Amino acid sequence: MYQLTQLSINEQQFAQVLGMCRLHQYLPKEQKRLIPMLQFNDTQVNHVAKDYFVDESFALNEQGYFDLWRMYNLFTGANKNSYIDLFLQRGVNAFELASGIGQALSDKSSPYRWFID
Repeated sequence: MYQLTQLSINEQQFAQVLGMCRLHQYLPKEQKRLIPMLQFNDTQVNHVAKDYFVDESFALNEQGYFDLWRMYNLFTGANKNSYIDLFLQRGVNAFELASGIGQALSDKSSPYRWFID
């Protein structure tokens, strides 16, 4: 988790991730099998987008700094309203997404590259 604090993305990359998260649920099954699973729905992704600007602890700061630790926390914050049967799975999925995005920043062959290309 410490590594998430060391990797940052810019606002354009974050917007790209959110857009791809929205598209993910509508992908054809054949294409969906080729990329990592995402367990967040539109409502939760919208919550992440809103909190990117207004969350007191994890929003984009005045210097434009947004690390993957903040992104992870925005996704876990959106997960708080999940049913208990999906809460743990989505929490793990939030970590996988944030760490996968971090990997994709340096590895063009990463399957998470789909979220930021």
